[in-house]
Amino acid sequence: MTVDRDPGTIEFKLFQTINEVGPELLNRTTGFGLDALYKASNPNDPVRLAAVTAANVDVARSLKGLPRIFLPHLENQYERLLADLGGTVRYQQGDVFDRLASVMSEVGDVAGVLRASTHINSPDGRNFSNSEKNQALSEVDEAIEELMKMRKDIERL
Repeated sequence: MTVDRDPGTIEFKLFQTINEVGPELLNRTTGFGLDALYKASNPNDPVRLAAVTAANVDVARSLKGLPRIFLPHLENQYERLLADLGGTVRYQQGDVFDRLASVMSEVGDVAGVLRASTHINSPDGRNFSNSEKNQALSEVDEAIEELMKMRKDIERL
C-alpha cells in the first residue's frame, strides 16, 4: 500500500533518506532495520523517529555526502513551539527573495575574503594566514546562517 507523506515532514524526509542512503548504512548508524525505518516514516503509524535516532540518520546522510536534514527540522519544531508558548525566537520569517539577496551578499563576502586572502600582496601571499582562514570561516558561517534562514522561510510557505 502506498503511503502519502507531506513534503517537508519528518516522515517524508526519513522515507527520502532511506532511498538515498540505503538500509545497510542506516542500520550501522541507527541499529534499526529497514522495516522499523519504514514504519517510522509512515505518518499513519504511531511509531515516531526519536531525536537521538534522527541525529544518527543525519550521520548516515553525512557519510553519503548528503546534507543534514533532521537536526534542522528539529530546530524548526523547537522554534515553533517556543514561539507558540510566548518564548523569544531569533528567527523571523522573511520574504524568500529578500533572503536570497541576503544569501548572495553573504556568499559575495566569502568570495571577497578568499580573493583578498590569496592575493599576491596579502600577508602570506597566495597562502592563507591563520587570521585569513578564521575570517573566511566566519564569513562562511554567516552565509550558512542566512541559507538556514532561507530554508526555514521556504519550509514555512
